[in-house]
Amino acid sequence: MKERELRCLYMQLGQHMWRGPMDTFNGKVRGDAHAPYDDGARWVVEHWNRLHFDDGSWRRITDYAAKRGFNMIQLDLAEGVRYPSHPELAVDDSWSPDRVRDEVRRLAKMGIELMPSLNFSAAHDIWLGEYSRMLSTPEYYRVCSDIIADVCEMFGTPKLFSIGYDEESPRLQRNQNYCVCRQGELWWHDLLWFVAEVEKHGVRAQMAADYAWAHKDEYLKKAPRSVLQTNWYYGAEFDPAKMKNPEYLLTYDDLEKAGFDQFPGCSNHAYATNIGDTVRYCRKHIHPDRLKGFQVSIWRYTTPEHDQRHFDAIDQFADADVNTAHFRGRIAECVRHERLHPRFAKAFAFLRRPDLAELPCGRYEIDGSNCWAMVQEASLKPLAEENKYEVHRAFIDIQAPITGSETIGVTEPEPKVFDGFNVEKDYVLFMAKGESWTLKPGEFAIFFPEKGAHAPGLSSDGPRTIRKLVIKVRDSL
Repeated sequence: MKERELRCLYMQLGQHMWRGPMDTFNGKVRGDAHAPYDDGARWVVEHWNRLHFDDGSWRRITDYAAKRGFNMIQLDLAEGVRYPSHPELAVDDSWSPDRVRDEVRRLAKMGIELMPSLNFSAAHDIWLGEYSRMLSTPEYYRVCSDIIADVCEMFGTPKLFSIGYDEESPRLQRNQNYCVCRQGELWWHDLLWFVAEVEKHGVRAQMAADYAWAHKDEYLKKAPRSVLQTNWYYGAEFDPAKMKNPEYLLTYDDLEKAGFDQFPGCSNHAYATNIGDTVRYCRKHIHPDRLKGFQVSIWRYTTPEHDQRHFDAIDQFADADVNTAHFRGRIAECVRHERLHPRFAKAFAFLRRPDLAELPCGRYEIDGSNCWAMVQEASLKPLAEENKYEVHRAFIDIQAPITGSETIGVTEPEPKVFDGFNVEKDYVLFMAKGESWTLKPGEFAIFFPEKGAHAPGLSSDGPRTIRKLVIKVRDSL
């Protein structure tokens, strides 16, 4: 059975990932690359040996995340932990190993897994202290190996371990007083070394995928398939044709075509719309077997002045996940989708019937006029550049092939297509271009009214006939 989808909130314990104690910007203490130059950034630099972290905020935010259905917290550790092998990296108030274990247990009781994060990018490794200036030396490898082992033990062999590895370029370090970065084969050598170090503890590595923005072909060829990929695009525009750097967005598509498992990153640090738009884009463009979940971040400290932004991000993700116009998934793992509508429990109970393949064609009552199913024979037509779409206003469609695969076009209609809407039959037909999903037996798609336009009955491998199930669910209660 497919593992549960990860609903992950990124939070910061340590802060020594973006600046050093001497870094300035135009005469002012330099804030991190993902946040305004605020008082918090100044505090971190001026109080370098103290932890800028609030326990009350930590409790409030994690409690709220659990209430809104999150099941993972990714915690950036940095100097925030007193590592048994290298206590010299800790600061005042760093968590002890026992405190880490206590938090792992506390969150587990809330249904949340605590995921460790240590950024080993040379752009974000100031937390390594003097060892950050020993990059790619035997001493550097020894220290990093020790710390990875410490973390895996403290976290009780976690499911995932984030190694970061993002933004390692001269451009992104241009305002720092000390700049160093790996490139070429050394960058790859050290990446593979970190992956191997994590995996030898029975843990899966997760990393940022932004290296692919400028090195797409190389990245898709060399990146280990075992590593969970997090592309992160935090902009407001989701039409590649209107973007100055469309590769930031299209890396999701490139990774999908190459068959990588993905853990997309989304954030409200710049645009409140990004989280919802990322969820919608990735659910359309990444197959559910490879979409392992989402990483939600705000790129601010875990301190009271940023509580509300954390709460907003949690709400933006939770709300987006129930307001997407199109969904697809596997029947064996459809429990998550049942919460999308009060009538879905009965609909999915029918979809899970063990005798589905034996049912004759016809209509099957589920909940009177509010929900019913139809088993149909469908003659599939070749997928074209433009296909005939339908969209509804009163009913939600759940469609699932029973015998053979089916390709379904997916798009969001322009408002003008509703000019010819047939209220009695609850649909309008129109020709359009769109994305395409290919569903296999055991998979399903959901199309909500108004925006969930779909072109069923298509095939990417020639005309043929299949049997399929369509469940109609009245949207209004």
